[in-house]
Amino acid sequence: ATVRAREARGDDVGALVERAHDTPEWQYMYKPLTRSGSRVAVLLLNSAASARDLPLDFRNVPSLACAAAAACAVRCVWSRRDLGVFEERFIARAVGSHDARLLVVSNPGAKVG
Repeated sequence: ATVRAREARGDDVGALVERAHDTPEWQYMYKPLTRSGSRVAVLLLNSAASARDLPLDFRNVPSLACAAAAACAVRCVWSRRDLGVFEERFIARAVGSHDARLLVVSNPGAKVG
């Protein structure tokens, strides 16, 4: 997506210049919570102008141990709810514009709360 910003130029007071910045519509950040990779925190950020579904492919999460197994458990940190056990990927549905989801992804059966 392209975001346009306006700024006043010092040499032409009141003149506006438009600059285009490429901003990704989504970003994912990861933080291992254990050395073994049994638990990883994942922050999903939606920078788009509208709500989006944000898919998380477990194979793309660095050091996540359950990605090599059949499934991973997902917990929402902010709602303090277990969202279930998912195979290969999880989809955060309708993440609002400029909103985020904070998840803990872990081996099924691992303590995540």
